[in-house]
Amino acid sequence: MKIPDRLGGVDISKIVFYVEKWSMVKWPITGSKRKPAIVKRNIMVGLALVIGFVLVLIFFLPVLLDVNRYRDRWMPVLEQALHRPVDVEDARLTIFPKLGIRLQGMTIADDPAFSPLPFVTIPSAQVVVQWAPLLHRRIQVDHVLVHDPTMHLIRTQDGSLNTATIGKDPSLQSPGKALSNTRGSLKSLLGVFAVERLSMTGATLQYEDRFQGQSRSYQLDNLELVTNSVQIGETASIQIKGMVMPSRLSLEVNGRFGPLQPTLDVSMVDVVG
Repeated sequence: MKIPDRLGGVDISKIVFYVEKWSMVKWPITGSKRKPAIVKRNIMVGLALVIGFVLVLIFFLPVLLDVNRYRDRWMPVLEQALHRPVDVEDARLTIFPKLGIRLQGMTIADDPAFSPLPFVTIPSAQVVVQWAPLLHRRIQVDHVLVHDPTMHLIRTQDGSLNTATIGKDPSLQSPGKALSNTRGSLKSLLGVFAVERLSMTGATLQYEDRFQGQSRSYQLDNLELVTNSVQIGETASIQIKGMVMPSRLSLEVNGRFGPLQPTLDVSMVDVVG
């Protein structure tokens, strides 16, 4: 049967032409075939947003969380534990590459009975803590790195050292009360001494010996010190390198000390060098 070219005034050949043309068009994928691509794209966008947020947090959190605002909380803890005035010019939180605190211009005063000069001055120090213990509300110090400190060590005529009164309250006359007070004051600071690694670079040690009325002075320059396992009740290893001035003699010492007591006293020191 022959199809008429026109039906009721409508050109049948044009209708057939457009139907054939539309059938050749490649339509986009729709329905369930398109959903995996949309889901994959949304996942990639979500990951990009999370990574971007983390990067922004890393760079801006140290600025938003100023440790100096809370110095009235952590500074008294240091001073009470050491029983020495402590001053810190600046303290900054660090997130990248490691979590911790960077200290600038730190000074620990000496016992006034020995000297009015500072006992220790530290231009820069970095305290690195571990992430995992923070999830359990514990602080575990991984590494303490001290740059270019200057220390003043003094021995008096009766043989006493100015380090002997660190962490001890001289106002307490009773030995029992002094020991109890020392342990209590250091209890909140035990985390500082529970470190996996303590190191110093570029240090200067000035030693003044007043024993038996004869004053002699010595100085160690370019001092490098590394200790491991500095924890209460543990025996730590120690490595020391430096140069004795003014004779310019090289010094190298390896040894152990400990176990460290809550009063910061040690019962054994074994060195070779």
